[in-house]
Amino acid sequence: LGDSPVGYAHVRSAKVPAEPTDMFFDLANFFEKNREKAKQAGVTVKADERFGVSAYANAGPDRSLIPQVFRQRQVAQYLLDALFAAHPSQLVSLQRERPRTNDQMAALAAGKAPAPTAGENSSTPNPDLFEIDPRISARVPGFVDASAFRITFLGETESLRTLLNKLAAFELPLVVRSVEVEPASSSTGANTPAAVAAPANSLSAIFGTIPGAAATKPTEPVKPKPLVAKTLSKFTVTIEMIDLVSTTPTG
Repeated sequence: LGDSPVGYAHVRSAKVPAEPTDMFFDLANFFEKNREKAKQAGVTVKADERFGVSAYANAGPDRSLIPQVFRQRQVAQYLLDALFAAHPSQLVSLQRERPRTNDQMAALAAGKAPAPTAGENSSTPNPDLFEIDPRISARVPGFVDASAFRITFLGETESLRTLLNKLAAFELPLVVRSVEVEPASSSTGANTPAAVAAPANSLSAIFGTIPGAAATKPTEPVKPKPLVAKTLSKFTVTIEMIDLVSTTPTG
């Protein structure tokens, strides 16, 4: 997959922050940078959008979780860049799986139940996190590991097509596991400006256009409506980044 800034080798070789404070500043830069990228791409995001890692808005993750959170941040950056380049109307959410410590990952690779940890690995509900359906996951204990992400956005079909084509380039070992489509509700996706109505008690509302009004303010010609109106849909794309589990003994 090469050594380009978006390549797998770059992701694997990136220096992992050593301390929670270092990871906190890494994420703070991630938040600010992507809000600006969204603005430049014309993609609507919440003013306080944290792009799936809001748990660390005020402090970094537990030291044992830093490697996984950092990897998730790297993949999230690639996914966000791909999404912004597709120019959807709005990013609804970016979600990730609950991160695991190295010990938990080793337990899973051995087919054992991982021991729970404090912090983000608690049972506290978090809207940034989700669990992928194991029936569609590529995970094979002891052989294949994976990190799952889910992006939900509003846009036209062309935005979805552009995003999927980018992921198909396989610059990172990302595999699309599912795509869900539903109509965008008027409350979340309608960016169509509302028609301006004349006051109910005005002369123009009662009798129509006032004679001579055109002489003072020329009316704009009515634009023909397209045969097929552009509509927004809500897309939810579930993605996994695939990793082969090393079976080489350590020590």
